[in-house]
Amino acid sequence: MNAAAPPAVPPTTRRRSLAMSLHTFARSLLRSIVWLLTAMCVFLTALDLYVQALDRPPTSSIFLQLFIIGSYALLALASLIFAFSRFMTVRGALARLPKLYVPITQADGLPDHVHAHIAAKLDASARLIANAKPAVPPADVQWGAPGTPLDGTQFRAATVASAGVLARALAPWVPSAAADPATPVRTWLRAAVDASLVDKRLAKLYLDAYHAARWGCAPQSQDAYLHVMKLLAVILQRIPVPDEDARAPAVLVA
Repeated sequence: MNAAAPPAVPPTTRRRSLAMSLHTFARSLLRSIVWLLTAMCVFLTALDLYVQALDRPPTSSIFLQLFIIGSYALLALASLIFAFSRFMTVRGALARLPKLYVPITQADGLPDHVHAHIAAKLDASARLIANAKPAVPPADVQWGAPGTPLDGTQFRAATVASAGVLARALAPWVPSAAADPATPVRTWLRAAVDASLVDKRLAKLYLDAYHAARWGCAPQSQDAYLHVMKLLAVILQRIPVPDEDARAPAVLVA
């Protein structure tokens, strides 16, 4: 069995995902630049104060050096504590969300890019679930439903057998239709088209449906069977009825 092809991604979703990626990259780049400039300013300020402290007398110089180092170490420690506290607060808030609840509405206060990302992923999941549903078993598709006029009708076999009905109707006009049962349907149906007994477009539609029923692997549904029967009825209506003298040989051959 061939593996099912992955669902195609709509162009709108692809463009939205690309725009979201570029927006995320720009925000990350801007945030990195701001943090880098802040760190450089803090470092240069501390270095300038430290160099100025070295020009003081030894007693006051040591005191200033210790004060500067302690101040910036305290600042770094406070920043780490603040960042860790914020991280744990966000993690705790996410952990307290109900498992069956997914914030996907604007009322939840999510940023637009987060809302768009969640909506795109949910759409992709919905398409994947729809494509992953198992096909209806052929036994439920290829037979007429009980209690209906088609009860007991095997759609594939009935579609294939319809070629015999068409061959008997064309036999008085197309000898190859009744000469040999092994003659391909395409052969005598093409002869009927050349004799202007069957419309070329109808013949092609019927032949495609016949080949799909006889050689195809897909289940033959009721709609496909009714489509073939409608084509057959239209074709039979356009075939002239022979007189009694021309009909007798056809019955004997059949």
